[in-house]
Amino acid sequence: MRYILNNIYIYIIFIAIFLYIFKNLLFKFKPKNSSKLYSVVIAHRGFHMFSPENTLKSYEAAVKSNLAIELDVRMTKDLKLVCFHDKYTKRILNIPGKINLFDLATLKNYKIMGTSETVPTLEEALDLINKKVEILVEIKGFCNNELFKSLKIIQDAYSKPLFFHTKNVITYFKLKKMFKPLSCGEKRVYWICNIFRKRFNFVKGKEYYSEVEKYNELDFDMDIEIPSIEDISSIIVRSIEELENKKEILATIGSIINRYQTRVKDKKHFVYSSLWLHRGILSKQHNENSIEGFIACKDFAIKNNIKVTVEFDVMLYKGEVRCYHKDRISNILGQNKSCAEKVEFSNSLRLHQILDVFNNCKNINIALDIKDYHIHNRVLEDLIILEFEKINYNGNFIMMSYNPFVLSYFKENRPEYLRAQIGHSLKGLRRVPIFRFPALLNGILGMLFDMSCADVVVFDNSNWIFYLIAYHKNVKGKPVIIYAPKTYIEQEAFIGRESIANFIIENVTDESSWPKDYIEKFKNN
Repeated sequence: MRYILNNIYIYIIFIAIFLYIFKNLLFKFKPKNSSKLYSVVIAHRGFHMFSPENTLKSYEAAVKSNLAIELDVRMTKDLKLVCFHDKYTKRILNIPGKINLFDLATLKNYKIMGTSETVPTLEEALDLINKKVEILVEIKGFCNNELFKSLKIIQDAYSKPLFFHTKNVITYFKLKKMFKPLSCGEKRVYWICNIFRKRFNFVKGKEYYSEVEKYNELDFDMDIEIPSIEDISSIIVRSIEELENKKEILATIGSIINRYQTRVKDKKHFVYSSLWLHRGILSKQHNENSIEGFIACKDFAIKNNIKVTVEFDVMLYKGEVRCYHKDRISNILGQNKSCAEKVEFSNSLRLHQILDVFNNCKNINIALDIKDYHIHNRVLEDLIILEFEKINYNGNFIMMSYNPFVLSYFKENRPEYLRAQIGHSLKGLRRVPIFRFPALLNGILGMLFDMSCADVVVFDNSNWIFYLIAYHKNVKGKPVIIYAPKTYIEQEAFIGRESIANFIIENVTDESSWPKDYIEKFKNN
C-alpha cells in the first residue's frame, strides 16, 4: 500500500510540473505580432458594475476606467447590428423570443434588466467610445453575407481598427480574409477556441458583481456609512485608472467596496479595541473553554477596566450546543495546540452557561468559533440562535466559522449578526507533496473567502495571510485578526502590516510573554 501511495505522489508531482510548464511557458508566450491587445485589460461586455452588460453606460464606465472593451454583436430581423450577448431575449429584456426575430425599432421599446437602458447598435457604441480605447468585437450567431457587409461598412466609417474574435470556424476565416493584419503585423481576428494562444486579460462581470451583491445586503437599519453609487463609481475610477495588472484592479475594486460593506470600519469597534482571549485562556492555570477560565476573564476585565473579547469553540453534542475544541482536524491542518489543558468532553459547558456568565457585562464581548462542517445541515446554528434569543443576550458578539455555509446561513437568517471567516495556512497538509505549492494553497483558501460573506477575516499565525490581503478581493479592505500567538514576540511580523486589526492571544497574565503596556491599550476610555 505504501508503495502505491509513493507512486501516486510521484505521478501527481510529475503532472503538476508538466501543467506548470505548459501553462507558464507555452500560454504565457506573447507573439510579437499580437502584443498590443494582450497587453491591455479588457472589460468583458463593458464595465458593468453599476449598469447592465453591453449597454452604453457600461461602455462609458470602461472608457472612464481606461479599460479596453469587449462587446457582443448580433443581427436583428431588419439587418441591424446590435450589442447583445444572448441568442434569446428573455434574460436581458424579459420578453420571449430570439434577437433575430425582432427589428431594431421593436427592441428599442424594451428596457434592459429593468433599467432605463435600451439595446444599443454597434454604431451607437462606437460613437460613444470614440476611438478612446481598444475594442474587441465578438461575432455571435449565424453570420450571413449581410452581417459581413454591414460590419465592413461600419469598420470603414470608424477610422480606428477594430479587433474581432469568434467561436465559429467559418466566421473566423471569413473575418480573417476581410480584416487583414495591421501594417505592424498585428493580427485583428482571433478564434476563441484556439487553446494554443495566450488568453486575453478580461475583467468579467462575475468578478465584481459579487461585490455589489455584498453592498446591497446592507439594506437594514445599522450604523453604516452608505455612499451613493456615484460616489463609489468616481472613487473606483480614480483608484484604478493608473493600474495595469488585472489582480491589482480587482483587488482595488474589492477593497473600496469592502471598506463600505464591512460593519467594523471604526477603530473603536470591539474587533479593534478589545483584548481577544483565545478559548478564554487568561492564564494557562485554567483549562481552555472552562467555566473557571471564563469567570476569570470576566473578573480580569472588570478589575482592570479593560475591554475583553472572549473567543470560544462551540459544537453539537447529543442535541446540545457544547463548548469544546477537538484537536483531530487541527492536527491534520497543522494548527498549534493551546497552552492550557482541556476539560473532558462529557463535562464540557453548555452554551447557555457561558451566556449566563457574560450577559449584561459591558466589559465583555464574545466570539463563537462554530465547529460545523456540514453543508446543508444547520441544526447547530438554529440552536445557537435559540439560546441567544431565549436568554435575551445583551452584549456584543460575533459568529466565526471555517465553514462559509455557516456564515451564509447567518447572513440569510440573522443578517444583523457580525460574521467572521476563519482561514488557515494548511501547513499540516504540506506533508502531502501536491499541497506544497504556494499557489495551490492560496487558491484553496481563496475559495473560502469567495463563498463566505464575512465582515472580518480571522487567520492563523502565518505569513501566508499577506498573499490574501494583497491580492484577494474578498479580503482586501477588511479587518484581519491573527490567532493565536502565545507571546508578544510572535506578533512582531504582523505589527504595522496592512489590515491587521488585532490578535487572539493566550496566557495574558504572564508578564514575561505579554508586557503590561500591551494590556494598557485596551483600557476603557
